[in-house]
Amino acid sequence: MPSFPHPLPLSLEAARALFTGDASFADVRGVLLCFVMIPVEERIGAWRFAGVARRAPEIVQVLDGFIRAMSMNPGIQDPALDMLNSSAMMIWDGADDTWSYGDLPLEEIGKHAVVLLAEGGAPYDDVGLCIVEIPSLEGSPFEHRAPETTRPEAWDAAMKAMEEDEDDDEE
Repeated sequence: MPSFPHPLPLSLEAARALFTGDASFADVRGVLLCFVMIPVEERIGAWRFAGVARRAPEIVQVLDGFIRAMSMNPGIQDPALDMLNSSAMMIWDGADDTWSYGDLPLEEIGKHAVVLLAEGGAPYDDVGLCIVEIPSLEGSPFEHRAPETTRPEAWDAAMKAMEEDEDDDEE
């Protein structure tokens, strides 16, 4: 995974630098999944997938677009930065002490690194921002294989061997 110019998870100061376009983040590339916690009832929030960014500077665009689409901060020019700067927002330096991290779809995500985890504190504990980075297929045998292509020959050979074993068992 690419290296960020600040330790992960990002501190409030580092997150502000990212959200305000600090040049130190310009070359950071990766598969960055963005989540926003939206209020579903008073003091109860649910994490929603906001989108994916391929470069660190795109994170804010993804978050802002989702927040605007959900009408969470109408009229605010930079809604993600506004949420981040809220006095009620807590920025976590690890996931152990958080109350909502376990509600993210982490099992489905698999291996990941937390880039940012921000949750609203009481009574605003129904909002939050989270960015996780997952490994890409870059360098894997599946890197450039489109979904509609044929299966790898090794898979066909394995399937044929399994079918032959089943035929032998039936005899």
